[in-house]
Amino acid sequence: MMKYSISFTALCLLGTLLGSIPANSAVPLVERSHQSQYRNAIAGYATDNPEFRQLERDSNFNAGMTALGQSNYSQAVIYFTQALSSNPNNSALYTTRGIAFARQNYYRSAFNDLSMAIQINSSFADPYYYRGTVYLNSGMKSSAAVDFTKAMSIAQSTGDTNIYNRSASLLQACYR
Repeated sequence: MMKYSISFTALCLLGTLLGSIPANSAVPLVERSHQSQYRNAIAGYATDNPEFRQLERDSNFNAGMTALGQSNYSQAVIYFTQALSSNPNNSALYTTRGIAFARQNYYRSAFNDLSMAIQINSSFADPYYYRGTVYLNSGMKSSAAVDFTKAMSIAQSTGDTNIYNRSASLLQACYR
């Protein structure tokens, strides 16, 4: 049986499993053919990641994830902000709120949150990946390339093929 390594990205894309996030989003989404892999990976992530274990009992975080999965990004930001009031040093919360800001094209706020997530935990690949997408969507290709390269480096060392492959794909877009 193949083992799937996953990062917080799988959790952030939980709503994608239901097909609720628009396909025209800048961030590549989970293909239906890989949904069972992501479900298995999310289960593994929940037991392996201490930041997630800290959040799994937080009703604001859970409500934010539900809102994110339903493409209700402004409500997700509100819930994640409330969760941050009791978990101010949780990089996963800054990452998810950054994603919600980015989905609304609030790139400055997304950049700030993703940068804070990196400041809190620089060994986490997801904030680099998502900040790279913010840079790319803002036309800052050289900065995006730096973040995608860093995400790939971390993902390679942790065995996270999902983030590695997605970063590699968008890194190519930086040079077009």
